[in-house]
Amino acid sequence: MQVEGVNPGRKVGWQNVEKTAETEEIQEQQQGGGETAEVDGEQSVETEAQGVLRLLQEGHFKGVADVRLRINFYDELAGIQASAVDATAGEKINGIMGGIGGAVNSFVEGNELTEEQAAGVQAAQENFVGAANATGENPAVDLTAAFEAFIAALQNLFTQASSETPPEEPAAAGAESGVNWPGFIENLRTTFAAGMAELTDAISGVSALPPLSEPKGNGVAYDKFLAIYNQMSGAEPAGGGLNEAEPT
Repeated sequence: MQVEGVNPGRKVGWQNVEKTAETEEIQEQQQGGGETAEVDGEQSVETEAQGVLRLLQEGHFKGVADVRLRINFYDELAGIQASAVDATAGEKINGIMGGIGGAVNSFVEGNELTEEQAAGVQAAQENFVGAANATGENPAVDLTAAFEAFIAALQNLFTQASSETPPEEPAAAGAESGVNWPGFIENLRTTFAAGMAELTDAISGVSALPPLSEPKGNGVAYDKFLAIYNQMSGAEPAGGGLNEAEPT
């Protein structure tokens, strides 16, 4: 979905709020600041929409106009929100992968692993990285599942290392030779948990819009549009277009 565009058959919301301070404010914003777009009666719907979206994000609209425009541009705003969440999640996931990578490198370089064990750890990490890069709409859930698969692969290597230790030579090879597999796995869990806490906090703090403004003047009209907006936000059918819900 193109964030800048609007549905062809839909009226631009602010055009329906005639002779208001909001309309004048849009014109002033689009004419000022060295912008190339001009407000002149023949301006395209797309350019008008971009101006409204910007003003919505800046919190310029109040009361009924605020809620109504959020409804009119719901899809566009949802796209902006999704992009912001993706960018934030990507940054935090990169941080998590960096922390995990550092722990893996320290473990491999600081222990006398067999070639097979070292290759197994590296392969498990590569699989984890690949899964992390393929996270979908719920990155926290997908990343957690990928991490648990990573840990399971490491635990399998640990089990193999333990079984390969000759019982008559407990200190000669395998897990009893100073390779602390349980400590390595616990370190990974701690690193991952800290990174996931940052990811969750960061995503929950992302918002494309400021908080809804309070109603002013016609509270009945505000309540009508707020009910529609809340239904849309909850992924429920709004039960009619804006024209059917015109305030009287």
